[in-house]
Amino acid sequence: MFGRFFNTNPALESSAESVDVIIIGAGISGLKAAIDLNKLGISTLILEARNRLGGRLHTVNLNDVPIDLGASWFHDCLVNELLDKNVENPNVTFYFDDGKRDILTSEGYLGSDSENLQPIMEEILTYIKLKYEKNEILKDDSIHNLYAPQIVRFIELWFGSSWDQSSGFEVGGLEHNGRNAFLTSGYYSVYENELKEYPIERILKNKVANKIQRFKKTISVTTTDNSTYSCKYLIVTVPQSVLRLPLGQEGALEWSPPMPSYITNTLPKMSFAALGKVVFEFDEIFWPKNSDRFFCLGKPDQNAIDAINSNQKPARVPIMPEDFIFQEPPKSWDYPVLFINFAKMRNKPILVGLMQSPVTNYIESLKSENDIWEYFRPYITKVAKFENESSVPWTVDPFARGSYTGAKVGGDYKNGVECLIKGLPNVRFAGEHTVFEGNGCAHGAYESGKREAKYIAEKMGKFTENKTKL
Repeated sequence: MFGRFFNTNPALESSAESVDVIIIGAGISGLKAAIDLNKLGISTLILEARNRLGGRLHTVNLNDVPIDLGASWFHDCLVNELLDKNVENPNVTFYFDDGKRDILTSEGYLGSDSENLQPIMEEILTYIKLKYEKNEILKDDSIHNLYAPQIVRFIELWFGSSWDQSSGFEVGGLEHNGRNAFLTSGYYSVYENELKEYPIERILKNKVANKIQRFKKTISVTTTDNSTYSCKYLIVTVPQSVLRLPLGQEGALEWSPPMPSYITNTLPKMSFAALGKVVFEFDEIFWPKNSDRFFCLGKPDQNAIDAINSNQKPARVPIMPEDFIFQEPPKSWDYPVLFINFAKMRNKPILVGLMQSPVTNYIESLKSENDIWEYFRPYITKVAKFENESSVPWTVDPFARGSYTGAKVGGDYKNGVECLIKGLPNVRFAGEHTVFEGNGCAHGAYESGKREAKYIAEKMGKFTENKTKL
């Protein structure tokens, strides 16, 4: 049934370096797949577009303090294989930062969710879930239009998108398997442990794949420097935001023949979030040390409040487009911000601010550190001159185009995941966007690499449950 998807012109086949499996992307999913295949004697080669390894695991050191600009937590700790594997490794340290969280508004301190607000937030999420469970024909809508109070906007810093974009249906389906642990050693400590299990010379950096040609028995991968590599199987781990790029944009892949329609028709329906981070280092700690996080609520929807107080139904707010761009700079306190408190975890004068699209897109477009500071300063209750500010512009990174899989109104990420798992017989897909359990998380990406390694090993007759346990 896949015969029509093969390139049948033998003149196009290359005599370039040939391996059993080529993996595009040296993130955690690509590395895990390569490790498992290598252990079985299957030859592999990883092509990485950037000049560094790790993909969206990106740790920087700020005065000897590891700071993750990408993934930061072990999520779902009860089922997280990455955590299980590293829990006794001395170079990997983590902290359960789910203690006290102070909630502030533009008017001042509101309270601590550990005292009285957490049950309210949980009840709101349950209400949204029941709303969709009881009405199967209810059309998906934004969280904002479900008349949820302002406190529920904490979900924006989980989904990575504004409540005018975030899907009420997907929020209602949120489930967690255990707590989340913040990596105080930085996620690259986990990546380095994995890297010890693979020959690093088999990873080529600055190799931007731009053309994939599929033949009946082989696959040819060409990079922007005109290098060509040949393989029997291909694993593509680039984010789905990059997979759907039109030709001509940096990072886009040209497929010959084109990918089947069940994949190309699904990719546009998968949304991509833009959870951004800005790291602030100060001269001294001038904020409470006993709180793990500071959640700054955005200003309430006054029109909705007035309508409810008048016993009227609030007017529906238009869904914000995924590619929304501010025509004027956003105002502080219009959107919530979550600050991670390194004073509590490491006794360091550092705050890491988390933001969502479209704020992330705006902040990452700014050229001046002062402009970034001016936006965040009103959120921080006291003003101090910061020593350093750093961030990674994930939204403009051509090989990321955002942070992770999103859940925006009207999206269909589940069908997209199914199609990417199905893949093609000799072209496979891995990454956080190709799993249901751990979707959007590092451990989910890790499991997807493990899954695809097993698939290929079985096809090559190198894997049996009794002989090898990956």
